[in-house]
Parts: sequence; structure tokens; C-alpha cells
Amino acid sequence: MLATKNDIAQAYNVIASTATQKGAALQRSNVCHAIFDDLKHLYPTFTGYIDALNLGLSGGLPFTFLGDIQNKKVADLGCGAGLDVCIMQSQVGTDGSVTGYDLSNELVAYGNAIIAQHHINNATLINADIEQIPCDANFFDAITSNGVISLLPNKQAFFNEVYRVAQPGAVCCFADIVQSNTSNSSLNNVINELTGCMNGICEPNEYLHYLVNSGFKHSIIVQKRPILLNITNHNSNQKQPLPSLHIITIRTIK
Repeated sequence: MLATKNDIAQAYNVIASTATQKGAALQRSNVCHAIFDDLKHLYPTFTGYIDALNLGLSGGLPFTFLGDIQNKKVADLGCGAGLDVCIMQSQVGTDGSVTGYDLSNELVAYGNAIIAQHHINNATLINADIEQIPCDANFFDAITSNGVISLLPNKQAFFNEVYRVAQPGAVCCFADIVQSNTSNSSLNNVINELTGCMNGICEPNEYLHYLVNSGFKHSIIVQKRPILLNITNHNSNQKQPLPSLHIITIRTIK
């Protein structure tokens, strides 16, 4: 059964509440470590990194594949508390801007409060459905999304919206978890529960198919990172690696 958007918003509101009450470091300890651990030492090396915004929700580093975004208008779709937003705002300069959109009103409020505390003037977070982005067509010069697409109930609608709000020539980069074989439904349920992918994990070619259907013509997988996630085999009571799980980053141009 697919999770509703309300289910998703409520789940991520709980994450915001944990970060507010107990701190970002404790929230990071609750995440799927197989996905996040490869990133936890990399994030603090980026200019613009703010530890309080790092809630362990990232799947990759898609912003590193955008190229030069100086003076550009950039969007982060499914921005969470705004971790990637604040890194990118340090790259766009005072004449550029970064706008993050997220379904969780509490994550957005949490992130905006921290952005204000740091006196950042070229970044903001907006509470919005990223399948219906409150933005004019052909607006953004660059777009990212990080570890979000597997949460969405209508992935094609999302990519259609990305195409709508991207300017011609805009670079778009998406990082998300994929599975090479999705035919084992019982195993899929275990994977979805362990990873928090509330609306299922796609195969890599499905993402490329969505992009083609939306109008993107030049889409490539620029990074593929294996996820070593273990589950218990109840017959042997031993842990086994799950098959063919990866984080991929796709780069495309409108």
C-alpha cells in the first residue's frame, strides 16, 4: 500500500521534532547507516555546511555534479532541513539564490530558523508539494533532489514538474536509492522498511524512463554507490547483504 503525502509529511515532522528537542546528532543516529555513513565524513568538508541542518537524510551529493552555479537560481526539491541548500548558497554568491521545497512544514520551519540565525540572505525553504511546485515555468537554472524520489507516490508527476520549472539548458541532478531487481515483493517490503523508502525503490532504468517521458533528452548516471545493507536470515540467524542496492546520481539537461 502506498504511503500518502500526509503519511510522509508526518513521518518527517517527527524527524524535525527529534532534531529540535534532542539535537541533530541524535537524529543522525536514528537513520539508515548503510545509506548515510559513507557521507557523514564528507559533508563537513563543504563550505556552507551547518551541522544542525544535517539530520542524516541524504542519499548522495548531487549538488557536486551541477557544475558552476555562480549567480544562478537553484532549487532543491525535497530539501529537508536545508543542508544542501546552505552548501549551495555558498556557491551561488550574493547575486544567486537557492530555494528549497519540502512537504514537511516542521522541517521547513526548523531549517528556516537556523538559516536566519546564520544571517543567510540568499537561501530560503518553502513548505510545498514537489509534485506541484509553486513556481513559474522556466524559472530555475539548476535543480537538485537528494534521497527523496523513492518517497513520492507519483514519480512521473515529479519529473514533469522538474521539467516545467527548469529553464532551457538547466542542469538537474538527482540522487536516490535504486534496486536492480524489484521482483521479490517480500524482500522489497523488508528493504523499504529498513531504508525508509515509503513508496518503493525503482530500478535505475525506470528513472531514465521517467526523464524521457518528461522531455529530458540527455540523462546519464554519473555515480553509482553500492549499499551494503544486511538483514537477518531467520533460518540461519545470520545477517546477509541485500542484493543489488545502490545510490545513483543522475545528471540531465533540459
